[in-house]
Amino acid sequence: MTEINPMQRVNGLSLLASSLLALDGCGGGGGGAPDSSPHSGGAALNLIAATYLGGNDIDSVRDVCIDAAGFVYVVGGTASTDFPATGGAADTTFGGNNDAYLAKFTPDGDALVFATYLGGPNYDRAYAVEVDALGCAYVAGRAGAGFPTTPGSVQPLFGGDISPSPKYGAQDGFVTKFSADGGSVVWSTYFGNDESTIIRDLAIDAAGNAYVVSASNRPHWAVTPGAYDTTLAGEDVLIAKLAADGASVVWGSYYGGSGVDGGTPSVRVAPDDSVWVLAMTQSDDFPFTVGAYQPQRTGGSDMLLLHFSADGSALLAASAFGGNGAESCETHGLWITAAGDVVFGGGTSSDDLPFVAAAIPPPFQPSFGGSGGNGNGLGTDYAHDGFMAKLSADATTLLAFTYLGGANGDAIEGVGVDANGQIWCSGATYSNGFPTTGSAFQTTRHGKADQFIVGLSGDLSTLVYGSFCGGGDDDEGRSFAFAADGTLIAAGSADSDDYPTTLGAFQRVFGGLPQDACWFKLAP
Repeated sequence: MTEINPMQRVNGLSLLASSLLALDGCGGGGGGAPDSSPHSGGAALNLIAATYLGGNDIDSVRDVCIDAAGFVYVVGGTASTDFPATGGAADTTFGGNNDAYLAKFTPDGDALVFATYLGGPNYDRAYAVEVDALGCAYVAGRAGAGFPTTPGSVQPLFGGDISPSPKYGAQDGFVTKFSADGGSVVWSTYFGNDESTIIRDLAIDAAGNAYVVSASNRPHWAVTPGAYDTTLAGEDVLIAKLAADGASVVWGSYYGGSGVDGGTPSVRVAPDDSVWVLAMTQSDDFPFTVGAYQPQRTGGSDMLLLHFSADGSALLAASAFGGNGAESCETHGLWITAAGDVVFGGGTSSDDLPFVAAAIPPPFQPSFGGSGGNGNGLGTDYAHDGFMAKLSADATTLLAFTYLGGANGDAIEGVGVDANGQIWCSGATYSNGFPTTGSAFQTTRHGKADQFIVGLSGDLSTLVYGSFCGGGDDDEGRSFAFAADGTLIAAGSADSDDYPTTLGAFQRVFGGLPQDACWFKLAP
């Protein structure tokens, strides 16, 4: 067992390569904020595809994934009764209220391979998708009573909810595995107890085991004997490994202090099958590990990095990351490099990052950009500045850091690292001064919030690429993926009826108020 350190005080003081090697994308300067003019040069990337996906009501994308052949998978939620479900798909009928969905596109974005509803009569939404080597998609999210599960799954029945949300009703998490052709469900299970449970991220390993992460403030059946932490302390992070057949929990563990921990966590499996979690903490007594880069919480809420052994029996590292404000993530903000280093990003209101002094390369943007002005993102995921950071594999050393944002609101949702070590991210911004490069396909913010894709050097000191993508209204960036051939995809939701769709795209016309799902693709 790793030794735990009690609470203590810390003084805060190339262009894109022509090919990116063997990576599937299932699953990111100078004083202060960047100026409002595009930076010269940058990677040469072209807009290959941009499309809406939606019907006569609200539709959203919450995650995107690319398989080894370049096909694009998106998941989210839809209230549209005419969502374009395809003949032969697992479910072509709207269940009611709001359904989750899974859609697979051709690599050029011009056609749907399949699209299926996934839901029952209550509120359901997908937040995460991963695809295995056989092309089977795993989808996870939140669901109400009546969600379709399969006999023999680890939890076929709804767990209940003692304090249901006025907006969403009673909720459990769910995980569903689809056949490669989207025509059937292989297995489907709830994942929840008698409180509201949401699964916002999902990882799979080479054997098809599924890793889910959530938060719990009541005893949970998925915590297993022999796991690192079987005692609930407050509202704790909950991490569990589900067997490849969906019929059992291999291991499940709590971890947290006496306060509120968890937030909207992300999960990734490292090359050695150990498991990393990116979460948030508000516990003053959070049990960080000895030698952790930042062994204390410093603001309203801090980022939290947790590293578990492959069998769940040991905690290898636990560190905070935060400053004098609040840090937050809205899932998909975590990446593990081939060397085991941890790259993560999100949003921050702290103007003193990095809080713990470290010998790092000069950041691309060393200072907080701000969050003021009209349309500053308050009340959205994009209220302050984005940031990116890299920690060593043992979570003891900060290797790189940068703010990423202009004078208004910005935040990161989706990160990745290519085979050359360059760090990529997506999200949304309300800032005219958000950094772009001369090679960008859109160098000017068009609406309220625009989506973006940004590439940075591996030490976060140099801008490689930056581009807006958006229309005249709010367009949100929710997730990011990339593939071996240099393809980059950002996905989210568009309120704009003039989102910059491409000629031949699957859906060029806005489906209907108030929002459509959308995604765009860049490639060398």
